[in-house]
Amino acid sequence: MRHFGEHFINGQWIAPEAAGERPLIDPTTEEPWATVATGGSASDVDRAVMSARHAFASFSRSSIADRIALIDRVIAAYERREADLAQLIAQEVGVPVSFRAQVRLTTPHSPPGKRLLGQTDKRRLPFIRAGL
Repeated sequence: MRHFGEHFINGQWIAPEAAGERPLIDPTTEEPWATVATGGSASDVDRAVMSARHAFASFSRSSIADRIALIDRVIAAYERREADLAQLIAQEVGVPVSFRAQVRLTTPHSPPGKRLLGQTDKRRLPFIRAGL
């Protein structure tokens, strides 16, 4: 059984300060297939918020080209793990792994997104980006 017992804060996986875990149940078998950390404390949240504020300080000064390049790297990493993500989602929510639409990405600057961009209300783009 897999255990997802850490939080990703400031670029590294760390154990939460407070203990706790819960099982993830595969709805097709009704059996646990993994556990996730439920622990966490105000201190964990404070560290995550401080990390985000620190990252935002430099990110807020980055150019649009740099931001697009960053999003492209995130998308590329996501796409490299598409099969793994499809398997995890399928196991957690009980849909067939072949139902890959659950892990497909469309962004305003990806090829499908560029085709849709002409038909997209430009005022909604921040919501599309935030959804990534």
